Amino acid sequence: MILSKRSLRAAASLVACALSLVPLASCKQRASAAAKLDASALLRALASAKQPAAALEAVRTACVATSTQCRCVEAAARAALDADLRDFAMQVSNRAPKSCPNAPQLAGEHAEVLARTSASTARDNAREVLKTDAKNPYAELALAYVSLNQDNLMGETIAHAQKALDFGRGAEAERLLGRGTMARSMFQEAAGHFTRLLATNPNDTEASFSLAYCAQKLGNYRAAREALLQTLRADPKHKRARIALIHLAHSIGANAEAQHHLAKLAEIVRKDDPDLVELTQLLNGTASDAGPDAGPASKGAPLIQVTQQKH
Repeated sequence: MILSKRSLRAAASLVACALSLVPLASCKQRASAAAKLDASALLRALASAKQPAAALEAVRTACVATSTQCRCVEAAARAALDADLRDFAMQVSNRAPKSCPNAPQLAGEHAEVLARTSASTARDNAREVLKTDAKNPYAELALAYVSLNQDNLMGETIAHAQKALDFGRGAEAERLLGRGTMARSMFQEAAGHFTRLLATNPNDTEASFSLAYCAQKLGNYRAAREALLQTLRADPKHKRARIALIHLAHSIGANAEAQHHLAKLAEIVRKDDPDLVELTQLLNGTASDAGPDAGPASKGAPLIQVTQQKH
């Protein structure tokens, strides 16, 4: 199901107000600004949540004032899920009136929250939702998370995530498809999923870092380098991306660039950090170059573990 822009923008306005610590009275006065906010603005606001209690009160106040209260709550909960704010998503969804006609969607969101936290009840919860709503995107993504995190079954992960995508779950379904295909060494397919994920949020460091890993596996140095740089633009302290760039630059003899990134790494880690020590020895020629998968520094090579990882 595709959420209406009206509902999503309404949620964006109220949550952005609350998270920026603007008084609720001001939020109401700024209601007309809702049309100017999009999903990206909402995600940025949610990702920087400092006072979820204020955000919850804003959700309650603004959603109750709309003629689409149930859809408003659903949109806010979905955005919280997309930002991996699990507790917030659960609390928002619980604010919906019991009589909401979109109860299956809200139940699906509840199932997805449970699955993201690896709750033992997540599988049964999602299956119950699908009994009454066979095309619930949240419940399908919940089963994808269960297959990934609890069962370690990549084929099942991909199958459920693809259904979630087909049913309208959007970028978060692409994330699970990317994780699943990457774990199966389907790097071309995984790169496509992470690229589409980045199209919705260029600051998604999991997507850009994973894309770098896929590009390296496909032998595309330029694409790997650009994806790592994109990771660092979003998070200048992303240690693994910095180390991966050192390895990539060193592997093609771009020593000046490697030294540049080594200096940047030294700004964010302790002087006795094992990765920094090893890489310093490597670039100074005092250690054998065993490649990006050798030694302690290999933890920073563009290698992503297929587990839940949010920025």
